[in-house]
Amino acid sequence: MAALRVANGALATLLRKAQWCQAIDLLRQMPMEKVEPSVVSFNTTVAACARGTAWSRSIELLSVMHKKQVQPNIKTFGACISASERASHWTLTVELLRQLAAAALAPDGPVATSAVSAFGKSRRWQEALFIFSQFSHVKGRGAPNLFVYTAAVAAVAGTSRWQWALELYTEACGKGLRPDAALAGAAMSALEGRWQAAAAFLSDLRRSNVRPGTPLVTAALGAFGSAWLRGLELFAELRPGLRPDTPLLNAAIGLCAAGQAWKLALSLLQGMLRSGPRPTVESFNAAASACAAAARWEACSHSSAGRWRRPLSRL
Repeated sequence: MAALRVANGALATLLRKAQWCQAIDLLRQMPMEKVEPSVVSFNTTVAACARGTAWSRSIELLSVMHKKQVQPNIKTFGACISASERASHWTLTVELLRQLAAAALAPDGPVATSAVSAFGKSRRWQEALFIFSQFSHVKGRGAPNLFVYTAAVAAVAGTSRWQWALELYTEACGKGLRPDAALAGAAMSALEGRWQAAAAFLSDLRRSNVRPGTPLVTAALGAFGSAWLRGLELFAELRPGLRPDTPLLNAAIGLCAAGQAWKLALSLLQGMLRSGPRPTVESFNAAASACAAAARWEACSHSSAGRWRRPLSRL
């Protein structure tokens, strides 16, 4: 038992370091040292593979457990489903859920979150919501948490079912869950192109004391394409409390292009060139579109052309 504890401790260290290859080697060496791997040994190695880029090894280890008659538990399936999520392998998720049910194991929060997210990333939102619905009736400690709701909202965000995203958000709040930036941002992403709904949702968030962070405001700006002036007003209002990053400023420059606000577009781009964050090709394209829409190509060609060329060479 002492040798097993030492080996499991070493595996845990490799898990923390995301050294999945070394973890597999150690697991293989254990029987040679007369130490039979336990379910903890396998779970730790499976989790190491899931965190790395070796999702297929996680599934292979599950098969090895069956051959060695080591009974997988909920943590085993959780790590494997997490691996399938990272690989956006929804068919594998289906098979793992089938095995989970066959083992008479009920999914916990991490398993449900990974499963819902795996379907969502594969654009299988119907399956994502089905899994969520199977889990949503659970009460007590096994009840859906904030992470499960965030995964469900994110699964719907890329579809035309934006009302469902808001309903899920409201349901989470009604169950006493305190929404965070991730859940609010996922719901806001569902409102792309629907600026009135986005404005109303943002007002609700502020009344609920949910601080709009940079990712959330970036998602909000994406909803204001047809109301670019309102979007830029929102950007100006919220910018002092934010730490602007490239996606946020790109979204703002994109609104400038929609409204032919070429001076502001160039000002934002030049600010990025002077003090960051580092502009991308999308930054320059959006600024050029703003100038083109306003028939101000000379502004693009004459405004700091040399300074533009140097950063471009470093992109």
